[in-house]
Amino acid sequence: MSALKEQVNLCDCLPKSHSNFFQQQNWRLLLILLLSNAYYFVFSLFYLFILISKNTIAQILETARIEEVIGDFVSLKKSGSNWKGLSPFGNEKTPSFYVSPAKGIFKDFSSGKAGNVVSFLMEQEHLTYPEALRFLAKKIQY
Repeated sequence: MSALKEQVNLCDCLPKSHSNFFQQQNWRLLLILLLSNAYYFVFSLFYLFILISKNTIAQILETARIEEVIGDFVSLKKSGSNWKGLSPFGNEKTPSFYVSPAKGIFKDFSSGKAGNVVSFLMEQEHLTYPEALRFLAKKIQY
């Protein structure tokens, strides 16, 4: 037999339990689930890049003071040009959480987490990127 004339059934290549799944046409449900997740992902990207303009994002990030926003969640004390406090991501007795207003970043040396004000809100409050931007916009009354 020629290799072109042979047809391999997908179910022949799978274990028996998986074979039954495809034979019962449950693959349609799987396809629907995959497409719905893809739709959600595309919609999120559309919302992020179309509905919130780059200029708006830049203005929010320029106006929001990182030490004030993080100071609502962590008790910060001035340490030179930076601020320090106890980590909001774990239990500790000595401060290892630093905020640098000049750079607009935070660094938590106990957990290794770092980033800007938006990534802090996303981590601390379990927000998405657009939700964190809305939170900041309300905070600065934008």
